[in-house]
Amino acid sequence: MNKNVIIWGHLKTPNTYSYIQGAFFRAFKEMGFNTYQFEDTEENKEIANNIGNAIYVTESQVDKFIPLRNDCSYVTHNSDAEKYNGLKRLGIQVFTNQDKPSPDVLILSQTSFYEKSSRMLFFPWATDLLPREFDFEGVLKTPKEDKVYWVGTIAKEGPFENISEIQPFSDSCLEKEIIFERAHGVSTEENKLLINKSYLAPTIVGKWQKKVGFIPCRIFKNISYGELGVTNSEEIYKIFGDLIIYEPDTSKMLETVGDERLNKKRIIEGMKFVQKNHTYINRVKDILKVL
Repeated sequence: MNKNVIIWGHLKTPNTYSYIQGAFFRAFKEMGFNTYQFEDTEENKEIANNIGNAIYVTESQVDKFIPLRNDCSYVTHNSDAEKYNGLKRLGIQVFTNQDKPSPDVLILSQTSFYEKSSRMLFFPWATDLLPREFDFEGVLKTPKEDKVYWVGTIAKEGPFENISEIQPFSDSCLEKEIIFERAHGVSTEENKLLINKSYLAPTIVGKWQKKVGFIPCRIFKNISYGELGVTNSEEIYKIFGDLIIYEPDTSKMLETVGDERLNKKRIIEGMKFVQKNHTYINRVKDILKVL
């Protein structure tokens, strides 16, 4: 079994995927692998080429200079399959309900499956916390503000457009004198602090995401940080059931949640569910099962 892991790319690049690569790095390291991370440069190619018998984890925007070795395995997201022809390669892709498993599919979990014919593993991203970092004692100890911090993208157009779903929620906050504030490009620690201070920390998906059942990592992160799961996504509700609150009409979200936002028992049960099923340790274990 490969004991070396090389996270290739997104070490310093200001890209959303850098958070995913960083989370993979921490998970592999936590599991005892010799773990390295390099930016996609010709100079680093020469350095990394001295590390054999490795698992490379990379993505299409940052694999121009990746070393290609017969003794290594490659876990790639959206990369050109032909580039890795003849090498041991596994594709990873974000799970949606439009991914129709073929007859040769291997179900790994409720949200993870492997399609043997395409050598493609489907799963959602996860929380960036390691299982040992869940702070059950700290739940609800951070004073709440009359403010909702939205950590993430607000898109006005394209397939990831979500403003039409976020705006009704934002308007309802304004009516109740709760400030809605967007934060972007923050660190994991800043993210956690902002979410803990938030009056509410909903996971609101756009119309396309709702239609295809796209599951954003925000739901796993916010719950793992110690907040009640709240969403307008039926697909997310199917995963969590009554551990979270499902309200498809975002203008009614505050009203539907009410005092449940401070239900410590419900929050901790949600945290335990994420800790068990939706950290990057889980995702790495799925990768190792089929690699």
